[in-house]
Amino acid sequence: MRAAALEQRAHGLGLKRVERVWVKFARGSEPAATPAADLVVSPAAPEESMTFAGAVVAGFGMPQSLVPWLAAIVGRAGWHAYVARDGDKVVGGAAIYVAGERAWLGIGAVQAEARRRGGQSALLARRVADGLARGVRLFATETGKPLPGEPHPSFPNIQRAGFAIAYERANWTV
Repeated sequence: MRAAALEQRAHGLGLKRVERVWVKFARGSEPAATPAADLVVSPAAPEESMTFAGAVVAGFGMPQSLVPWLAAIVGRAGWHAYVARDGDKVVGGAAIYVAGERAWLGIGAVQAEARRRGGQSALLARRVADGLARGVRLFATETGKPLPGEPHPSFPNIQRAGFAIAYERANWTV
């Protein structure tokens, strides 16, 4: 179905277009640059599943009720979760889902008090490096497109990690 037909159908269902569009990024199998970061990134151990999920939920400002749901990916087939530490404290996390030569990077967030220290870039680089070690040749991720005048560090962080815009898509709400 073409974009115009989808838009017409969405309006017919009573949906309204959200101002922020979503941007899908892709990259090939080149190594990502190693960023300068003072947070340490490592795989989330099974016993850290709730800590991983709590850090990500806090970083995104999501409801705490999502912690058990997100914690369930740690150790699940195809999933690889990571934590970002400031000393002994987990202040961020991210995940990669690997399926053969393809991978999706998502769920990446760093808590407000630990931002602007290279954590998100380090999480991106580590997931790309580990994906390459697992034979991944195509990576994808996404984020919202910054609105005019809005700071949105995820967008340039993703691009600095070697991702290019694949496409944009509208978001809809009721």
